[in-house]
Amino acid sequence: MRWITNIIDPTAPNAVKVVTQFYCLDGQTPEQAWNEYKRFLEGKIIGPPKATDAYSMTNLKLLGYIGVYLPEEEDEEKVPIYW
Repeated sequence: MRWITNIIDPTAPNAVKVVTQFYCLDGQTPEQAWNEYKRFLEGKIIGPPKATDAYSMTNLKLLGYIGVYLPEEEDEEKVPIYW
């Protein structure tokens, strides 16, 4: 898996408030921000948050964060060649 970012857990009790307060773009309604947030998570792998210089993984978990990951791209050498 390839880590993308740490972000608030959508199941956290304060998730809607955090997303609409901090991730709402200019001209966007809170509902649009929340829907965009959920759309961003679609198809991603959710896992533990990745430690940063400022926060350990444990601290991030306690703050209600998750890690967002993508699957690693397949290595071309591992893909079988069919003749």
